[in-house]
Amino acid sequence: MKESRPQGFLSFTLHAHLPWVVHHGTWPHGLEWLLEAAAETYLPLLRILRTLERDGLAMKANVNLSPVLLEQLAHPAFRAEFPEYLRRKIQAAQEDESYFCQSGDEHYANTARMWRAFFEQTLEDFEALGGDIVAGFRRSSDAGLIEVITCCATHGYLPLLGTDACVMAQIQTGATAHARHLGRRPCGIWIPECGYRPAGAWQAPVAPDGSSQPWTKRQRIGVDEAIAAAALDYCFVDSHLVEQSMLFTPCEIPGEKRPGGGALGTPAALPRSAQAACSLYRTYVVDGSSARDRPVTIFPRDPRTGMQVWSGATGYPGDPNYLEFHKKRWPGGHRYWQVTNSHAGAAMKIPYCPDRAAGRVRAHAEHFVSVVCDALRHNTMENGRRC
Repeated sequence: MKESRPQGFLSFTLHAHLPWVVHHGTWPHGLEWLLEAAAETYLPLLRILRTLERDGLAMKANVNLSPVLLEQLAHPAFRAEFPEYLRRKIQAAQEDESYFCQSGDEHYANTARMWRAFFEQTLEDFEALGGDIVAGFRRSSDAGLIEVITCCATHGYLPLLGTDACVMAQIQTGATAHARHLGRRPCGIWIPECGYRPAGAWQAPVAPDGSSQPWTKRQRIGVDEAIAAAALDYCFVDSHLVEQSMLFTPCEIPGEKRPGGGALGTPAALPRSAQAACSLYRTYVVDGSSARDRPVTIFPRDPRTGMQVWSGATGYPGDPNYLEFHKKRWPGGHRYWQVTNSHAGAAMKIPYCPDRAAGRVRAHAEHFVSVVCDALRHNTMENGRRC
């Protein structure tokens, strides 16, 4: 029997971050933002991971939990308030259901029942975790279902930080916080906004206050040097950085194993003639000062699949049948309307239909698979070999 060879490999990477909102008010902003995200994003993700594990599958995704998010999910104020928030949502759904039934609007009443069941399940999930969402991610990581990676300490945009010490501190502190919450040092990092900068001479674009002379040029380290100094192996960058850069060199498939696993090529200058041929469907190592001692691997984001799951204008989130995020019913804050039209005002939104939305989820999943397969067919063979 002939052994089948895969066309290529797909890696999901999920980025999770919220700014610090604990003790910064509650409704409609502040802590409510974190409570809502925990209920409608983080716990449902853990539920999916448990379901896949039960079915003998592993998502094998990278999940970035930023240090700011980890600190908040572990904070006593959040852990005390979250179950109360869920009980308020359950009660609000019950009250909405009663109101809609009295009004003779069975469609809205059914949606209220959906919300009640959803938040009852969420409360049950939270209690099953002992009130510790971070522990749920730690368990999934330990079981090999996902790999949790880190981010910068405060999600600072590295290319604009004023000193090398700031860049180093953001990455080192992020890795340390990750180890404290997850029980192990991370292997990779999601740099905020995928903001990479190379090493080199730099000059501030404006002059010091009271002076007509610009700042003196100085040498700055590359982001890759700070990543290597924190003993991290890889990061993610946006597509344009690979398409327009000469600072990376492709990883070879056969070769030395790096500490985090995976093949590592010999760092070398990328020829100018190869610049236009850079592929987004290969891994690269940064050809910087740290390349010999501790090479940093980069993974380019795929623009086609990324836009599908991110863009409300051209991707799945803008589908008219999906739940409208911004319009909520007062009081209680439940959502009863669908996107309808991304340009339509709140008054123009029509009632949400969960069954119709579920059908669109399946159609979009099938379309996503076709987009991925198409990308693999066209990009897994380069220079006469499999990437």
